[in-house]
Amino acid sequence: MKLLDASAQVKLFALMFLFIEGSTILLNIAPSAGRSSWLSIIIASCMGILLIFGFFCLVRNQENTDYYGLILESFGRYAGGAVLYVYVLYFLYLGSRDVRDMTELISNAILVDTPTPVLAAAFGTLVVYALFLGLHALIRIAPFYFGLFTFVFILITALVFINQEYNLKELLPVFENGVMPVVEPSYTQLLFFPFGEALAVLVAAAPWIKSSYRAVRRASLWAVAAGGCFLAIGCALQVATLGVAIKNRSPFPMLGTFRNISVGMFIERVEVLFVFIMLITLTVKVAVFLYAAIKGIEVLTGYSLREMAVPLGILLCIQSIFIAKNTTDHFHRAIEIVPYYALIMEIMVPASLFLIVFLRKRKGRLV
Repeated sequence: MKLLDASAQVKLFALMFLFIEGSTILLNIAPSAGRSSWLSIIIASCMGILLIFGFFCLVRNQENTDYYGLILESFGRYAGGAVLYVYVLYFLYLGSRDVRDMTELISNAILVDTPTPVLAAAFGTLVVYALFLGLHALIRIAPFYFGLFTFVFILITALVFINQEYNLKELLPVFENGVMPVVEPSYTQLLFFPFGEALAVLVAAAPWIKSSYRAVRRASLWAVAAGGCFLAIGCALQVATLGVAIKNRSPFPMLGTFRNISVGMFIERVEVLFVFIMLITLTVKVAVFLYAAIKGIEVLTGYSLREMAVPLGILLCIQSIFIAKNTTDHFHRAIEIVPYYALIMEIMVPASLFLIVFLRKRKGRLV
């Protein structure tokens, strides 16, 4: 399948956009930036564009291999295999965190009395079913999901302004506590989540990257920019409607933002729509993580997608249940622990590969 036509570029753009939105728009991101958290997202988006561009530069001239193949080629069979195995575990871990995000959201917003294992099993079944026909099936439906997400998000945002439950003065002053509290979350948290995680999309979309490098790169970079804008708008809405104090105390501030909507005592409970679009974005994100993990297993062992989708899907759901003791512990790990994993897997390993490829090319020219 070649990504040479405009419609195929739109599909990949939609897939990358939905992946970036994922659970990010749902959570309380950059709380340390206070009322300027939206600006931290914009700064991180610019960094994310450079990071994704760097990922593409890394595989630019690798016509006969993909990112996983480059790892084996650069580090050797055994060391490269070990790194590849760690990537499989890493993508499964990130996927299980997103499953936990979804179960926490549903149990808080809709199905309060439903046990977490039941929610995890139901969501995991949905993800495995979506992925079972291959990534191309998910790519085909991504533009529809993108249109649905955009429509619902704009509709609910308009209802926020119609309801007049907001105060734009909450967004000022921008640098209330100085520049560093705004800039620091950009490279310590937001660069990795969600932009660095997009490495999974590039791993999953390796065949399409080989087919049409420039088109895929253009679609991906535009998706990062658009996704960052939506995240910044969502974060600004949270601050303007809830205030900084309530936003930072809430695990799902966007849910609280939309829960307050009541237009004419007629339009209410619109947060259910928000949960619905979160189901869409998280299904896409977890499916991409699971697919990237399965591709790693395929390189290491030769097992195919159909053979590994169900077992790894079950493992993903089980891991999501035991990944943290409670909601507080789950979000604490996201801020204090996960960025260190991300620094290694999303920055240090690709940088090492880039250095090895550069030195080999330079040595080849000298010879």
